[in-house]
Amino acid sequence: MIALNSGHIGITALHTAYVQLTGYDIALNFERERFWFEWMKRGFTEPDLRLVVDYLRKFIKSGERHPASLLFRNLIADVDKFEEDRNLYRSMARKKPVNYGRAQVSRDTGRQIEDPDTVRTPGAVLGKTPEEMQAFFDKCKREAGL
Repeated sequence: MIALNSGHIGITALHTAYVQLTGYDIALNFERERFWFEWMKRGFTEPDLRLVVDYLRKFIKSGERHPASLLFRNLIADVDKFEEDRNLYRSMARKKPVNYGRAQVSRDTGRQIEDPDTVRTPGAVLGKTPEEMQAFFDKCKREAGL
């Protein structure tokens, strides 16, 4: 359990961090101190607060979340929701972004990486000369009656 004196110092620091991170300059009254105390009792820390606020800002910017998600009553007072958000954003932070680019896939599968500026003709892919390809196309046209 958190001692009252150390808790009050921690609460003040957390509230100051919240104000700095969100830009919402709200007073630290008794009711908010109680929410902070419950929040700290659940084991949340300032790095947790920073992580959640950073992710929320990204999602707000992309339009996936509403700016009201940063309000004190939504972010801190609802401890269960904060825990869910924190766990979600922790898992997202652990995942490496997957690069599905052609060069990355080639490297990952051990294939030779080609110069992206080099355009290969169908004949080059099949190992045929331009004359052999033209003869093949002419034959296909004749057989199709074109």
